[in-house]
Amino acid sequence: MPYIKQHTRKKLDYCIDELAACFKNNCPLDNGSANYIITRLILQMLKPTNGWSYESLSNVIKTLECSKLEITRRLLNNYEDQKIVENGDIPELYHFANLISHSQQQNPPSKPEPPQNIRIKDGQTIEKKTKIINKGENYAN
Repeated sequence: MPYIKQHTRKKLDYCIDELAACFKNNCPLDNGSANYIITRLILQMLKPTNGWSYESLSNVIKTLECSKLEITRRLLNNYEDQKIVENGDIPELYHFANLISHSQQQNPPSKPEPPQNIRIKDGQTIEKKTKIINKGENYAN
């Protein structure tokens, strides 16, 4: 979990900001370079004094995986939910999400309701394909 105490963040933020600025100003900004930088940094930061072991390498993977999952949870999922609203859901995923939702409610699945029309600011009508999932909600209309 990256939500460390504020006093610890203050100690780290200066170094992180300086390092990021250095890389942005002096290095190519591509996925390969980013991968190289992250790999070297994490291996140097987490390298145990008594050498690598399965456990220590596993801890490196756990750290990277948890970072990936948190970025996915906080950024990517919200971005994709916005795109579902803008561009429409994938019919199979929408239907499957409805099936899951109904089975969790222990109700037999019913046909998904057709998309509803909604009004936007300038008076145009657009078709509502799905809704954003808030915590504790599901895709069912």
